[in-house]
Amino acid sequence: MQREFFCADCGLFHWVEYFTTDEDGMKHRVHHSKCPNEDCKHDDEWPNLYPVDSTGWAYYANSNMDAIKSIAWTSEKYSPKEFIDTYKQQGVLIKAQEVI
Repeated sequence: MQREFFCADCGLFHWVEYFTTDEDGMKHRVHHSKCPNEDCKHDDEWPNLYPVDSTGWAYYANSNMDAIKSIAWTSEKYSPKEFIDTYKQQGVLIKAQEVI
C-alpha cells in the first residue's frame, strides 16, 4: 500500500510504500521522513513532509494554497502513472522522466 506525500520545501508530490511485510507475513508501518528528490534543500532534522490524507495537510493546504500551486510538481518517477492525469487536471506541473 502506498501513501501520498507533499514536500513543502521543494513542492514534490510523491508516493511511498506505507507498509512492509516481513518474512512471517506481519505488516509494519514505514516511517517516511525524507523527500526523495535529490535536489531538495530540506532540513534532514525537520523535513516539511505532509501526508496528503492527514489533518495536518488540510490545515497546511488551507493556509498555503497559493504557495503550493506555485511550487507543486511531480513526475512518473515519484508518482504512479494512474495519478498523473489527476495531477494535470489539478494544475500540478508534470516533469518529464529523465532518459537513462
